[in-house]
Order: sequence, then C-alpha cells, then structure tokens
Amino acid sequence: MLAAASGARAATARARSWAAAFVAGGLRADASWGRSRAGLGRWFGATAAALADFDGVPPGVKKLLSEYESVPLERTRNFSIIAHVDHGKSTLADRMLELVGNIYKPGEAPGAAPPGSTKAAMAAAKAAESVANEQVLDSLKVERERGITVKAQTASLLYVPSGGDPDKPYLLNLIDTPGHVDFAYEVSRSLAACQGALLLVDCTQGVQAQTVANLSTARKSGLEIIPALTKIDLPNADPEPALEQIESVLRLPTDDVPWTSGKTGDGVTDALDAVVRRLGMPKGRPDAPTRALLFDSWYDEFRGVICVLQVVDGVLEKGDRVQTSHGDSQYVISELGLLTPGRHPVRRILAGQVGYVVTGMRDPREARVGDTVVVVQGAGATPAGEPPVGPLPGFEPSKPMVFASIFPVDTSDFDGLRVAVEKLALTDSSVTLVKENSSSLGFGFRCGFLGLLHMDVFHQRLADEFDMPVIATAPMVPYRIELEAGHSMPAGAAGTEAATPDEDGLITVERPDDFPDPNIIRRTFEPMVKASVIAPSEAYSSIMSLMQTHRGRSDEISYLDDGRVLMKYIMPWQEVVTNFFDKLKSATAGYATFDYEPAGYEASNVVKIDMLLNGAPVDSLSFVAHRSSAEVQGRRVAQRLRAVIRRQQFEVVIQAAFGKKIFARERIPPYRKDVLSRSGKTVGGGDLTRKRKLLEKQKKGKARMRSVGNVQLSQEAFHAVLSRGE
Repeated sequence: MLAAASGARAATARARSWAAAFVAGGLRADASWGRSRAGLGRWFGATAAALADFDGVPPGVKKLLSEYESVPLERTRNFSIIAHVDHGKSTLADRMLELVGNIYKPGEAPGAAPPGSTKAAMAAAKAAESVANEQVLDSLKVERERGITVKAQTASLLYVPSGGDPDKPYLLNLIDTPGHVDFAYEVSRSLAACQGALLLVDCTQGVQAQTVANLSTARKSGLEIIPALTKIDLPNADPEPALEQIESVLRLPTDDVPWTSGKTGDGVTDALDAVVRRLGMPKGRPDAPTRALLFDSWYDEFRGVICVLQVVDGVLEKGDRVQTSHGDSQYVISELGLLTPGRHPVRRILAGQVGYVVTGMRDPREARVGDTVVVVQGAGATPAGEPPVGPLPGFEPSKPMVFASIFPVDTSDFDGLRVAVEKLALTDSSVTLVKENSSSLGFGFRCGFLGLLHMDVFHQRLADEFDMPVIATAPMVPYRIELEAGHSMPAGAAGTEAATPDEDGLITVERPDDFPDPNIIRRTFEPMVKASVIAPSEAYSSIMSLMQTHRGRSDEISYLDDGRVLMKYIMPWQEVVTNFFDKLKSATAGYATFDYEPAGYEASNVVKIDMLLNGAPVDSLSFVAHRSSAEVQGRRVAQRLRAVIRRQQFEVVIQAAFGKKIFARERIPPYRKDVLSRSGKTVGGGDLTRKRKLLEKQKKGKARMRSVGNVQLSQEAFHAVLSRGE
C-alpha cells in the first residue's frame, strides 16, 4: 500500500510538472491525448483530480483576483504609457508585469518536462523556461511582425510601493499605447480612461516629434505627466542631454525623473512608485448608479462583441441587465472580468476599475466606442422614481485623413469582405466604411483612415485575421469644392452626404470619380497639415529643398541644444500621402522624425486626372494632383502602368487625360501569331492576295477581342498611382 501511495504521488508530481510546463511554456499537446486535464492524467497514469489544484495562473494574478475587491478607490491608479515610436513602451510594460508577478520571469515558470518525455518535449520545455517575455501586450500578428504597437492594450496589477504596507497594495490599471502618429486616436481614447501618463524619452535619441505630440494630447486631457528616461543600459545612452530636452523642449520638471531600462528592468520600481505617489485616484462615486465608459472592443467568433470598460460610478456585476446611452437594446452580462493581460472572470467590477464584459452582443455596430453603459436592472440600477443617469463625456470622433477603396480579389467574395471589415472596424473605431460600386472592380468599400500606415495595417489584418486579401486603390485626401452659381452636384455622383453642401456652401469629395466637371468648379480647397520635423542640423538644406518640392512653406525653425533642428512647415496633406516620409528618411539618412496635425483647408489649383484603358476611363486609377505637376504625374503613371499590366491577346492603349485633353499615351502590343506560317511552311505560297486576306482576318479578330476583352488589373497597377510622385 505504501508503495502504491508513493507511486501515485510520483505520478501526480510528474503530471503536475508536465502541466506546468504545458501552461507556462506553451508546449503543443499531442493529438492522441488532447489538451484536457483528464488527458494529462491518463498520459501519466494519474487521475484528473490530482491536477485539480493546478491552474497555471501566475502568483501576481492569483493575488489580484483574491484581493482586488478590497482595494478602495483612493488606492486605485489608472495610467497610460506614451512615447515616440520605438522608445520602449511595450518592453517596459513587460518588466512591470514581471515585477508584480502577472507573468513569469524567464526561468521561473513552474515545472519542466517529466522524465520519460521525448527529446523534443524536453527541449521545448527547457526553451520555454528561459525565453524572455517580449511584447506580451502586443497580441496581433501584425504587431509582432512589424515590431510596433497598433492596438492599445490594458492590464490590471497589484503593486506595493517601496516602503509601503504589504497589506495595503495599490490597484494599477496600465494601458500600453501605440507610438506612431497614425494611431494617435488609440492614444487619445486610452487617455480618456486615465488620470495620468508615463511619458518615456529614449536617452539615446532624446525628445522626438511624436514625444511632443503625445505630450500635447495628454495635456489637453488634463492629465498628470510623469517623464521617464528609457534605455539607460545601452552603451550610447546619454541621459544628461535628454534631461535638458525634457526641461527645455517639453517644459517639464526634471527633479523626479525615473531612469529605467526595459531590457534589464532597472528603474521599474521607481517608475511605479512615481505613478502611485504623483497620480490622483479616479473621480467616481462607488454608491451612485452605475456608469461605465466603453473605450475599446473586439469581436469573438463564439461569444460575440467583448467590450472593455472603465467603471466610473457604481458597480457592474454578473447578471446585470445593461444598456448603452445611445442604444435601445438591452443585454444581460454573462461574464465580466479583469485583464492581466489575459482574461480572468470575476464576480464584479468596482468604481475606478477597468475590465471586460461579455453580453452576447452580435451586432458590432451596437458597441460604439465612447458610449456610456448603464445598468437598467441590477445592483447598480437607478432607483425607482429618480431620473436616469446622464451619459459620460465620451470621445471626440476621429476625422479620417486618407480615403481609399478596397475590393475583394474575387468579386463573388463581397459578402465575406463585408463581414470581415465590419468585425475589424469594431476593434478600430477610427476607420470609416461606406459601401461603393466601381465600374472596373465591382462592389467594395470606401474606407477612411488616419494615415498611410494605418491603411496598410488594416489591409494586413484583413489578410492575417480573416484570410481576405483585397485590392486597394491609391489613397486620396478629402477636398472641399465651391461650385459656380446655379450649379449643383449631379445626383449620386458623390453619395448623399457628399452631394449636400455644408453650412459654408462647400461640397466634400472623397473620391476622384466624384469630382464634378471642371467647368462648374469655382474654387477647390485642399486639406493642410502642420508638419514637424526633428533632424540633425546638417540636414537642414536637404529638408528645406524637399519641403519646397512638396509645396511646403516654413512656419517655424528652432535649434535644439544637441545639434538638432526643429522645423515646422505648413504643407498640403496630399503631398504627405504620396511617399513623402520615405523621401524625408532618404534625405536625412534615416535620422529625421516626422509628425503632423490638421491645419484646416486652403484654396488650391488642383485637377482630376483620368486614366483610360482602350479609351474607357478606369475610375479606380484616376487621381487628383496640383495643376503644376499634374501632367508630369500623369505621364509617370502611364509609363508605370505599361510596365505592370500584363500583355494581352489584344492591344492595350493607356492614356492620361485632363478633361477632354489627352496628354500622355502608352501602348502595350498584343501577342501576335504568325498566320502566314503553318507547320513551318508559308501559307499561300507566293499568292499575295491570300496573305492579305489572312492578315485582315487576324486584324478584325484582334479588334473584336479588344472591344469585348477585359484588362486584368493587379495590385501593382494601383501602386503605380500611389508612387506617382517619385
């Protein structure tokens, strides 16, 4: 009996060890026994009950789930990490999660592959124990491939400050934000759920353009700003100039700046101590009727829309019946929980806390980011006889800066594209969608984005997450047009909204095909941006020449303390979207950083250029350009289309036209069979009449084929329009 008990304990230990390695190291389960605990028990000769006490949850998460309800509002802190691109936000967040035990540190994951495992399993377990946590909060494939943060991610953690009482931990809700300017709306939404921000400055690069932009956004939100240095472990780290820039450029005090390293973990405790010490508690009323701010969401194929909320007032509990302030539908909360960053169900979420909610909502359009969620039946409902609670301030809707159309590669896949873009737009509320029809590409969507990278990431996510490759047209900025007196837009030319003049009597146009006849246009206004460039001083002349080429005019120039220059220009937004950033990087050997913000509209002499294939205009290849460079760009596009359009059995003529004037022409000759030769012999001998008859017959066949044939356009054809400015 003693031997049997000893054997059972050994089997249980082996099973628990293997389960720990499986959960912590991500080992793949063998198909013969599946992923269940019962399967693990059968594999090692132990019962499933022996594994019931194992859940693979890190100790910091266990502590959070058991104590979060006892943390009062005054010991709650909500903060975001903001910085320029690649200044170490996600890496520093990884070290914070390791410090509090929300994720295992390398080598601390419990267990290993049990004795008797295959060599591959033992090697995988050993590798899993030593692998470093990298970009834990970057969960999207596109984020890991590109090394950038695209979606803001939330994680809750318990932290005891240095010298603090272990029995009185603080509940910190951390939001890791993107750094690229195209995802600035993610930053602004995240800041709305915070009381402060940790502003990181790379001490090898100093203050950059997006550092200034994110600081401005945080200040507009009225947040407390905590500057911090990062990457102090690098050999070329130079903290002193970075501190001087924080004080002189950012106008922030430097007497309490944490020095941190996301790689080694140095200074992470100092940063969290500063968050606890300098940030205030959330402004909420725990005893009031429940109000929660919806600031993010995503779609789960099996559970529907999952919403991320900050409970501002009251409490949310499982089983509550909830409703949004701007919707009529009611839903019952089937699950709610905390993000650590993994999802962990809990019984309720208190005022000031951040968590996720599952209600079985199936229509993505009902989860509007910035909406207020209220309880209509439950502990947080408004008492009978009292007026309903009002909505929270919410967010200012984003304004798309770039418009482009997307179409399925196979025109029969439009329904699949519609489902994919609606679900993906749920996770990115800054994308606007309007259904449209193209004469050359069929049904698709006109999408509004915040920039070129934003557009590119959206296309890649469609392919990665929904297996939906698309054909995307060249981007275009929105123009505003004033028509001559007595004229109006033709019905349906630009859609109902675009065809209706605004309060200034101007019509907004988002597609080249929507431009009216040039004879009825009085004035055209194009969007402008205020561009900020920080670069080495020796690149000043190159940048100035580039800006003049792209119709930019100087607004402000100032020299920073470390041999760098800050240049601010007013320039057309259309010039920025035609590969301007690549040219800026080339002109400065990659050292320039670029940021922009909208600067209104200005009158401009822009025209629409039509691209014709065999005499028929192709709406998806047309573009808008300034009159001074329109013909040059039209010829360039025609030449590039000639290089990318495949040769056909019939002649393809490519033309560029302004109005009725054709100013560029390229020809793709057809494949031609030698009809005068058959089996190596000349047909007709020396009979000239017979030869002419055969050649005329071939010519008529080619003409007939050209009239009914379709020219197949690949994505490279639309790239030719995008790169027309090069």
